[in-house]
Amino acid sequence: MIDDRIFCTNCRELHRNGDRLAARERRRLDVSEYYGHGDVDLPWRCEFFAPKSDAADQRTGAERYPDLYAEYVAKQAAINGARREAAVRGIGRMKAAIETTTRR
Repeated sequence: MIDDRIFCTNCRELHRNGDRLAARERRRLDVSEYYGHGDVDLPWRCEFFAPKSDAADQRTGAERYPDLYAEYVAKQAAINGARREAAVRGIGRMKAAIETTTRR
């Protein structure tokens, strides 16, 4: 079996101080758990991988690992759906409160 993992040091989104852009922008909720400074020398399957300009293989992490990226998209959709539902409930409560105050 071929090892298709990549090193963070080959990613253009890795900063000099070891921070990963996915961690800094909080694109992943679990990112702080396993995207720490000490792990840059370990190979990963990362859906946010962005190859450096001199890399022979210019596929992004989403292209290399479509299943992993699809899992991330599904999680984000579930989170956003829950946020939307909460917003709709909040708007409903606010409308009800406004209606009760205007009726008085």
